[in-house]
Amino acid sequence: MMNNKDAGAVAAVDRIPFSYISANFTFNSDNCVADLYGIRASLVDGGEIRGAGNAWVCPEVDLLLLIC
Repeated sequence: MMNNKDAGAVAAVDRIPFSYISANFTFNSDNCVADLYGIRASLVDGGEIRGAGNAWVCPEVDLLLLIC
């Protein structure tokens, strides 16, 4: 990430530098599902990724992190 900072990187995911990342989401606390929409990511070297999807959030993770 630091090597790409001069090129305008604001984040890196799996060492791929991005100049812009955004997403919107809603969260349903009944089934612990996050509905992601309007995902946009611009690569430092050019190109854009767009997407949407769902993610299940394991409610037991917070408890496990507090125990460890």
